[in-house]
Amino acid sequence: NQDEWRTLSDLSGGDFVGRLLADYEMFTRYEINI
Repeated sequence: NQDEWRTLSDLSGGDFVGRLLADYEMFTRYEINI
């Protein structure tokens, strides 16, 4: 999908990575809390 790729390249400026790290942090925190 062309739109998806454009969005990915747009977010790759740091926002995308930051969001990924934030999601990962939430996930690990959630795992620990179980």
